[in-house]
Amino acid sequence: MAKSIKAHGHGLLNFFDITEDGLYSVQSKLSGDEILSKSSGLEVGHVLPLIKGWVNSRSFKATCPWPEESDGPHSPEMCYCKEIFECPNGDYILVLWKNDPSDSEGYRGLILDDSGAPSTYLNNSSTSTGDNVVWGHPCYYWVIPDRKLVISIKFSDSKCDNGLFKKWVKSVVRTRLMVPGYNSRSVTDNAVRIRFSTPSAPEDYSLLYRFETSIREFDTSVEYLERIAESTKEITVRDYVTTFSPDGASDGGSGLFEAANLGVLETITKIIEMFRKSGGSDDSLGKRKVELMIEGKPSIEIVQELLKHNEAADEDDDWSDVIFKTEDDNNVSFKSHRLVERLVMSRSGDPYTGEELYSALEDQRAKYLERFNSADETGDSLKAS
Repeated sequence: MAKSIKAHGHGLLNFFDITEDGLYSVQSKLSGDEILSKSSGLEVGHVLPLIKGWVNSRSFKATCPWPEESDGPHSPEMCYCKEIFECPNGDYILVLWKNDPSDSEGYRGLILDDSGAPSTYLNNSSTSTGDNVVWGHPCYYWVIPDRKLVISIKFSDSKCDNGLFKKWVKSVVRTRLMVPGYNSRSVTDNAVRIRFSTPSAPEDYSLLYRFETSIREFDTSVEYLERIAESTKEITVRDYVTTFSPDGASDGGSGLFEAANLGVLETITKIIEMFRKSGGSDDSLGKRKVELMIEGKPSIEIVQELLKHNEAADEDDDWSDVIFKTEDDNNVSFKSHRLVERLVMSRSGDPYTGEELYSALEDQRAKYLERFNSADETGDSLKAS
């Protein structure tokens, strides 16, 4: 793990199973469902080195595999690749750059040098708007090919867009990548057509490339929640409390919390109020993160109540959560019922490189994968995402 801890260096790891990976023969049923054959090649461990070579051979703005449509109100989100880091153990870390003009919160400017390669960064208070600046957010993905896993890494100043990640991979393979023995490119009527086959059947171009993932979630049945309760040794509750300073209230006043926060422990209330007093007079409304750790085994009623409380959390809220630590030190998160882990990184001020992320993840890899295996044994379910 990184040695120093600074602000905004806490990453949230979400686990995704790769459920479709490679070339498939597809049959459609009358019901609309599909029947897929077994994969015939071009799985993620095969294509990522090729995609890495494709990225390295192009300028940064040419790493988005679909065209930029600047006309009209429905311009697509652009997704560029800043880096694909090939780890010594065969894993890959992808650093993508999501350029979404409609999302300006926390965005950064990526400055390109004369060759079109990323060089330095601008914060969102900068007035520089040249053609050599690409505004957006970094997105981090850790791919473990031999385990068919994609793990997204979300920091407070980055984005996690699994749909955009899958779209980028599929678009590169389907429209940009040439793989000898597996695809053929032809140009007809000013259109480029790429068809897929295999070395064993080079004339059969009926295969389709697929790349899909499913987020790893856990069952919320009473039986499974009972198992969670029985094996829990510690509960961590993360949430927000809101303080406000009403007009005319004195600094020594009490009760400066919204009614929804009355259940917060008295000690936390006093501490938050001290933060409000020391925060200056400019902000009349403040939102503070709170983390409460409780040791002990909860009853099934407590687990269900915590689950009900967490279901009301905003989907874009990266903080609010209920995490159960089991006796074998596995963490089960109630945030969308996901299996999650958290990563602490030192902070240099710029988005992380693949090598920096690998250095922080390397020592924890075995623990993460062992935890994932334990989840399989307890009957965790998958949900398409």
